[in-house]
Amino acid sequence: MSLPRQRCTRDEVRQGSGPLAAIKGSAAMAEVDTGKSTLSLQLPMAAEALAYTETITTDEPEGTHSVPTPKGPQQRQRVFLQADGQPMAPAFIVPLTGGWRSQSGVQTRKFGGANEDGGTLTVRWRFQVQ
Repeated sequence: MSLPRQRCTRDEVRQGSGPLAAIKGSAAMAEVDTGKSTLSLQLPMAAEALAYTETITTDEPEGTHSVPTPKGPQQRQRVFLQADGQPMAPAFIVPLTGGWRSQSGVQTRKFGGANEDGGTLTVRWRFQVQ
């Protein structure tokens, strides 16, 4: 075999994005604690399948699996679950930086799934009082 270290590799990348306002049946919560200088955020829970794009890259020989590996980006949907099997409802507390009326950041959360379907959810958020 001409493969590195005589092993096949398979990388699966799943990416998607969109506004949380598109998630129906759930609400977000924000709380400013000026005494502790923190901002608490509870993001909506996605109880329905969310759209994402899956791209699989592999050096496995043709015919390795009974179902061929799809070529190029594929549109998919799935419900993202936490490691304990509950729906994702990201909540976090962040320290306030500068004035409390305008805050932003990036948070990551690990999520679980059967058959190595786990991964990392990255949330880019912005809180701005108008």
